[in-house]
Amino acid sequence: MLLNFFKKFQIIFLASLIFIFTLPNVLRSENVNLSTVVANVNGEVITLAHLMAEVSNLSPEYLELSDEYLFENVLEQLINKLLLSELLENENLGTKTLIENNQRAIRASQTVDSLLADIPSHEELKILYEKTMAAYSPEKEYSASHILLSTEDEAENLVERINEGENFAKLAAEFSIGPSSPNGGSLGWFVIGQMVPEFEAAVLSLELGMVSRPIKTEFGWHIIKLDGERLQPQPNLEELRPQLELQLRQDFLNSKLDELRDLSDINYFETNIDKAVIKEIKMLFSQ
Repeated sequence: MLLNFFKKFQIIFLASLIFIFTLPNVLRSENVNLSTVVANVNGEVITLAHLMAEVSNLSPEYLELSDEYLFENVLEQLINKLLLSELLENENLGTKTLIENNQRAIRASQTVDSLLADIPSHEELKILYEKTMAAYSPEKEYSASHILLSTEDEAENLVERINEGENFAKLAAEFSIGPSSPNGGSLGWFVIGQMVPEFEAAVLSLELGMVSRPIKTEFGWHIIKLDGERLQPQPNLEELRPQLELQLRQDFLNSKLDELRDLSDINYFETNIDKAVIKEIKMLFSQ
């Protein structure tokens, strides 16, 4: 919303995960030789480094598994892959080019990690933050509470009770079927565009402290109370740090790529190929 960093074409780099096994009764990580052979399959060795590389491709939740379970299952997975790969007698063009592309992608990922290791500096972050805040235009925020009900009759009944002086928050806690009921129906602060249109239209029609008539949305019938209005607070540097860091890293990477392209001999060839053919994936694996 505040920042738009994404270019049409940009390198997608993988976040590298470094995982060191700490198995009982085994040498600690600083004394481990990564070339240690953990299995030999028909003469092909699987090393500790192979295991760790496989783990680096796993989703973070897998790292919550026990070390022994993870070690054994990753090893079995690698053995299965090796056995299946040996059944492939002839690599087709698709297999060869996939391997080439993956090798380039891995090298590119490692290069990106190295290039961005010290990017950005704190000073660069401060400069970009100040520049961003100079152009910052806060949106108006609204704070509202609601009581969500299944039927219009229920909603009309509660509106009458509220108009007679009963406490809105207490009724919300007792009758609302929405997830905000334990908080007295409070939805906190939001900007226009975050709620469904019918709800927002009702909020915009209310004055501070007013309660709406029953409003129908896809979720049911709402009774809405406007609790507050304000301009969005200006975010501090720490709140924007992830976005600012991403922008600075992407800008640095784009600049580096422009530099590399200027120094490289890149030639594009005109062809009469119908560009739609690149979607005919089956052709690649039939040759």
